[in-house]
Amino acid sequence: MAKPKKTKTDRPYGYESFGGNISRSTKRSNKIDRKLKKLVSTMTCPMSLADIAKECEMSKQAIHQIEKRALRKIAKQHPYLQHELSEAKILGI
Repeated sequence: MAKPKKTKTDRPYGYESFGGNISRSTKRSNKIDRKLKKLVSTMTCPMSLADIAKECEMSKQAIHQIEKRALRKIAKQHPYLQHELSEAKILGI
């Protein structure tokens, strides 16, 4: 007896090509954005990467990468910050 062909729904999450993940990644990004906005609006003191990761259901490394990417964007718009962040070895440039 022949095995039935696998359909797209039989594959594990993330198996599809990048193009196939666009709707999922967009939904995930929107969900994370909502959680971060809620977190910021109720935040009373600075939070660690672990706290933020726990709230957003992500790893600390993922939060660190997002933070670094955001700092790079800010540094591109403000050259004096780029120099300061580079000296502090925050950007890794």
